[in-house]
Amino acid sequence: MILQINVNSEKPLYTQIYESILLGIATGELAPGASLPSVRQLGGELGVNLHTVNKSYRLLAQDGFVIINKKKGAFVAMDFSIDKNGIEDLRNALTILLAKAHIKGLSLEETQTLVQSIIENFTKEA
Repeated sequence: MILQINVNSEKPLYTQIYESILLGIATGELAPGASLPSVRQLGGELGVNLHTVNKSYRLLAQDGFVIINKKKGAFVAMDFSIDKNGIEDLRNALTILLAKAHIKGLSLEETQTLVQSIIENFTKEA
């Protein structure tokens, strides 16, 4: 897994790590059951504080994408089923993103094309 962060970004480092791992799962680069680097190893590779990596892993676990075993480390979850609350969380996050697109002037067709192309990237790489 190649994970890149931008230390000059306004986005927090833990968010960048979280999103990079999430994209790795979505594209199939990280398969269900795959082992993630240890917090110490990833922190060393990225040159970031161990607490930053730990926070990313905890958030991924909280959202059901990663399983953390204190003795064996972190692994990509095997099941990504979603419940009613999860669907509502996704709806809320997507609503904000679509509001930004609307405010910036994207037409319905442009927005649909953009969403479709992103989804196709996930399905063809997985």
